[in-house]
Amino acid sequence: LVVATAPPMPDRARKASETSAAFRRLGCEAYSAEDPGRAMDLARVLAGRDRPLLVTGSLFLVGRFLRG
Repeated sequence: LVVATAPPMPDRARKASETSAAFRRLGCEAYSAEDPGRAMDLARVLAGRDRPLLVTGSLFLVGRFLRG
């Protein structure tokens, strides 16, 4: 299960919808949310709140999630 998003740097990041489309082409269940906060909310709903989530990407994006 993949939930794609992007940091608030549109000139330096791929669109979340493009990333999720690439994962779907590989056969993965994939969703997108351009806003990182909405992406985290969606991931929690889809995965279940008691399951761990793995956040990967740039330091800008991961830092956004560490701040809450």
